Amino acid sequence: MGRYKKGLKTKNKIVQASKSLFYFNSYRKTTVQGIADLADVNLGLISYYFKSKDNIAKSIFIGFLKEIEQEVKSLPESKNKDLMALYMAKERIFFEIILKNDNYQRFYKEIINSNMIFTLLEDYVERNYTIINNHINKIENENLIKSFSALEIGGRYNILRKYFKNTIDLDVDMLINILIGCTPRLFGYSNERVNSYISESKEIADSVDKRNLKLLI
Repeated sequence: MGRYKKGLKTKNKIVQASKSLFYFNSYRKTTVQGIADLADVNLGLISYYFKSKDNIAKSIFIGFLKEIEQEVKSLPESKNKDLMALYMAKERIFFEIILKNDNYQRFYKEIINSNMIFTLLEDYVERNYTIINNHINKIENENLIKSFSALEIGGRYNILRKYFKNTIDLDVDMLINILIGCTPRLFGYSNERVNSYISESKEIADSVDKRNLKLLI
């Protein structure tokens, strides 16, 4: 047990050091050696626990998504909310926190091209699509769920790429509405219902205490 706790402590030190360096120095400029130095651990331990810098970033995103899920789930009113609205609220919080912080946005821009992160987010969306569909039964073919979740992630990536390159001019709130609004559209809901879900997701997201929700530091 002592060895297990020591391992968890070491992993946490590596993650926390990485978050700090990714925040202040950027992902690209951060080296594995720099992480080891700040975490005060042997360089080999980073390879042992994470294999690569990408894996550290993956761990950070997984932790961030879990924290958002927990905060939304802990809302007393969440038990009576539509699963689509809850999913969209989680997505709204994810993008609000990232896009409204310059350092988080820079990190996201640097890492979004990673196949590992892309696959992680695609799996997250597919899992939520499956959960939603189990309740509303609007998509009969499992392969369509996989296709729609891939379409959502790919579409979001292209929208964000254009936004980051300033080839589309949108304020952040409008951008987020577009990014999260694609989900009910892919499920076949009308524009009126989509707009209703967007409003409902904002109400849920606004009721969440986001002070402790941090992608990095």
